[in-house]
Amino acid sequence: MSRISEDFALCVRPKYLHAKVSATSSFHVYRKKGELKVSGSASPGSTGPSFTNEVELWQYLESAYPGATAALEEADNVAYRACGLRGEMFLKLGEARVRALEEGVNAKIMDIHAQAMTLLDAVKVSKVAPKVTRVSPSNSVTWHEVRVKARLPLAKEPVLLSVRVLPSPFEDDTWSVRLRMPSLSNELSLDVQRRFEELVTHLGYRGITVKDIQNGTYFDL
Repeated sequence: MSRISEDFALCVRPKYLHAKVSATSSFHVYRKKGELKVSGSASPGSTGPSFTNEVELWQYLESAYPGATAALEEADNVAYRACGLRGEMFLKLGEARVRALEEGVNAKIMDIHAQAMTLLDAVKVSKVAPKVTRVSPSNSVTWHEVRVKARLPLAKEPVLLSVRVLPSPFEDDTWSVRLRMPSLSNELSLDVQRRFEELVTHLGYRGITVKDIQNGTYFDL
């Protein structure tokens, strides 16, 4: 089985997981009230421990269910496979290094946002500095978004412009990109769609492939 891309693993979060490690060993992970809770064969008859720190979750799983991350990486669910790789990264690299890698992914997202702003001839008017956010924090897999209020050439007034992206689970340097804003006129929307095609070409020159990564998956972003 081909390996999940690291950028995608760095973008997912362990919200709900299930894996069978052996014939007699299995576990569930689920999020409740801001905590990651574990239940399984290592704690029969109880809900098991809870964690607020992700690295502690992975350390516990590998201790109580040896081979937990490997079992997740072999799952028939792409989000589980990505979480398995994420857990492996936490265990091998440490939390500080994983957080630094996450910041590296955010820098890539900010760069795509900057290229989109340039190709759209957009001028930011909001005072707040742009930042990367997860659109649906409760989901394991969700768009990552940079949102600003901006002026566009064919818009009579500033619009709330969102650049939404998500890296491919399967291919490095490959992203889904969506430009989201109100359709104030047919001309505005058609102009943005034309400029999006220019953005795709421009990002290609920078080594970034843009495609719909939801094809072949159950993702409903």
